[in-house]
Amino acid sequence: SKGGGIWVNGALTLRNVLVQNNGDTTSGDVDGAGIYAENDAVVDARDVEIRNNIASNGTDGGGLHIVSGARVTLANVTIADNQAGRGGGIYNNSNYTSLSNVTVSGNTASAEGGGLWAARTTTLEHVTVAGNSAPSGKGGGVFDTGWKITTASSLFAGNSGGNANVALFSWGYNLSDDASAGFT
Repeated sequence: SKGGGIWVNGALTLRNVLVQNNGDTTSGDVDGAGIYAENDAVVDARDVEIRNNIASNGTDGGGLHIVSGARVTLANVTIADNQAGRGGGIYNNSNYTSLSNVTVSGNTASAEGGGLWAARTTTLEHVTVAGNSAPSGKGGGVFDTGWKITTASSLFAGNSGGNANVALFSWGYNLSDDASAGFT
């Protein structure tokens, strides 16, 4: 099923909202336990926390699952302590995702991308990706399938399984506490 907390198939504006404690460890077969955005949905989230959501049993996007042309803009958002198979914090398979002044921390993926899993264009600006986890070499911080994640003025640190699985495209002023992000 889709969207344990919120399922978006249109336009959604979130301000000063907490999306928390959706999905569960026994019957949590929910892609996007916190928020699921699809079919050209437009999501504008500012001053929002997405935390403690669980997409278990191999499902994707513990905090946020983005697919099928959805346009998602996150600003001043915290995505923390979520769990999933891929994309513990965020699973992105849409070309229109941007994060600005976002913290992605404490998220866990059992397969790939503890903080963020991306198969499409994802822009990070002033983003902290720290303290997330995934299996070794599977992007504890971020997992990029080959469509460039672009990043500027961002920090990647303390992610178990490496900060990234491949080099990330850098617009400059990024920091990583290991060589895995290999900014290009």
